[in-house]
Amino acid sequence: MMYIKKTQDYFDTFSDRDIRGLSQMYSHDIHLVDWDINTQGREEVLNVNAGLFDLDFTLDVHTITHSGNKTFNEITITIGDEKLEIMDVITFNENYQITNITAYKR
Repeated sequence: MMYIKKTQDYFDTFSDRDIRGLSQMYSHDIHLVDWDINTQGREEVLNVNAGLFDLDFTLDVHTITHSGNKTFNEITITIGDEKLEIMDVITFNENYQITNITAYKR
């Protein structure tokens, strides 16, 4: 259940646009991949986050499930009039830091 709590904390911190909080949640070598982005390293991923935080967006979490050290998350991100239905797969290390986020458009 710790992975589900850590994932919910991540989405709450993300929704709050809290770069400092996200920095503490990410491992040094975090890897972020989605349909447009493939970047690695805490600072690089935080820069991607900061770019999104400049937009008017909302994030809705529908489900969080886990297997091992991964969570599988159905979310919706709304940017203006555009709704993105997304499946996020988040991987944690032994310290419960996020090491990988892979996002798929549904």
